[in-house]
Amino acid sequence: KWRHFGKYTGVFTDKSGKKYKGNGKMLSIVGMCIAKVNAELLITGLDVYYNPEELTGLLTTMTDPNWRPVGEEEADGTAQGGGCRNNSCEVM
Repeated sequence: KWRHFGKYTGVFTDKSGKKYKGNGKMLSIVGMCIAKVNAELLITGLDVYYNPEELTGLLTTMTDPNWRPVGEEEADGTAQGGGCRNNSCEVM
């Protein structure tokens, strides 16, 4: 049996491309691993078992409510509006 845990501070992107920013709280999942060894007790294979829906469920619900992903246009400066004009930005 194994347990993986840590603070969710990164960004998870699901299959459809939607991004979820972690809220910084601790998340934890458990699973099982079966190691296959040879006569010298060297590992020759690992079978790892866990419930991926448990992990993705945590990654999509333990989110920062104040965060929104930046779109590609906003990230590269091509979006219209805001305080940026001609590669120069002003704080408004």
